[in-house]
Amino acid sequence: MTTNDFSMINDPALQKRLKEKGFTKPTPIQQKLMPLVSKKVDVLAQAETGSGKTLAFLLPVLERIAFEENDPRVLILTPTRELALQIEEVIKDIAVYKRLKPVTIIGDMSYEAQEVQLRQKSHIVIGTPGRVLDLISKETIKSEKIDTLILDEVDHLFDRGFTETIESIIDTLNETRQNIYTSATISEEIEPFIKATLKQPKRLMITPTNQDVFDQVRVEVDTYDKVETVVDILVEENVTEAIIFCEEKRTVDEVADELADLGIPVVRLHGDLKQPVRIKALKQFKEKVRPILVTTNLMARGIDLVGLPLVINYDLAYTEDVFTHRMGRTGRMHNKGTVVHLLTPQDISSYETFKNQLNFNDRTVSYPHRELDDKKDYVNMLRRQKKQETNDSVTTLFFNGGKEKKLRAYDFVGAINALSGVDFEDIGVITVYPRHTTVEILNNKGETVLKKMKHTRVKKKQLKVHIDRDTHL
Repeated sequence: MTTNDFSMINDPALQKRLKEKGFTKPTPIQQKLMPLVSKKVDVLAQAETGSGKTLAFLLPVLERIAFEENDPRVLILTPTRELALQIEEVIKDIAVYKRLKPVTIIGDMSYEAQEVQLRQKSHIVIGTPGRVLDLISKETIKSEKIDTLILDEVDHLFDRGFTETIESIIDTLNETRQNIYTSATISEEIEPFIKATLKQPKRLMITPTNQDVFDQVRVEVDTYDKVETVVDILVEENVTEAIIFCEEKRTVDEVADELADLGIPVVRLHGDLKQPVRIKALKQFKEKVRPILVTTNLMARGIDLVGLPLVINYDLAYTEDVFTHRMGRTGRMHNKGTVVHLLTPQDISSYETFKNQLNFNDRTVSYPHRELDDKKDYVNMLRRQKKQETNDSVTTLFFNGGKEKKLRAYDFVGAINALSGVDFEDIGVITVYPRHTTVEILNNKGETVLKKMKHTRVKKKQLKVHIDRDTHL
């Protein structure tokens, strides 16, 4: 069974958001996966990066969750913290009118803040296996109430050594749950785990098509010319957004430092950075505050960057799998993109092997050296770029009072709902922390509520309020 549109999603709140975002025709994986998820059967779905897998499993799951429920029924496990945070963003966006609250549980962040969120009304838990198991062991996550388990990028979870941790999590779950596993690739090594944990699964495999939508360029360079060549590429192509992949964290820092010295708004991302720094870096890149990202293979898979025009492989990937996933960061959802491979003499043999195995065509380009004035013009162009707004209809407000001031979510609902021109339907997810509270305001009424709440008390307390632009975990 397949579906040629989103009409099988009957929830008015989800339909409203799909229409606002211009989603009218499902991708191939969405057409085939959504009906199976709706039937609550176990599924193993394999499709290329950028194919729309996330929305395919989320929409039917979100449809069956009601705002009135208080405890999470859905658990989504991911191999990386960045992917968990991305799925949280997608849920908040697509389910904004349902006012569903996802909670992201990842390492290197405050246990206290995550436990606070789980004690309040929440509907979906997303996280990395280690931290999730910790909170299940503490009974902060009520795992017996989980009726849907989703393993996103299941092969990568396996590769990163999470199998035993996931099995321990599964042992605490209800045996009648639905299991949904998705990935871009499925290796033979993971088959025993799949057979042991899925019940008569339906298997889907969507044939890759990404090679049709991005251009492959090879640039042969000496090692000491690499950074200068990157700059020449950025300037020559007038690149407004790009990811530059390096094999080592040290190289990421070196390349990012040299680009920053030229004034290029660059951001770096690798595993040695603290999680709050990584969250901020990814946010700045996605919002085009710093549109050039230098990273390790941490960003090679799972992260959704629709419309990214350029990937530069500063270092050649060590494996075919990583090589493929790096390329998949561009050309997503049939948008055009370019992959540039910087190849030293030592790289040529391995690159040709990848090329033959993956059966793609490329072209050789030699970029001219650009002068200082050209570089200055390019930097000025990047700085003039308007910051990308991710969701104009939703505004998150920050109030400087929370549990320590004896405030609860219903106190904010009462105060905001009493404002003239504001209805209950305009109030989204509310999260009360020990010392502050965040409130989502829907339907483009953020500025109205902000102005009025500056002169309105919450439970007889006058709180400071401003638009929230940070991530609180």
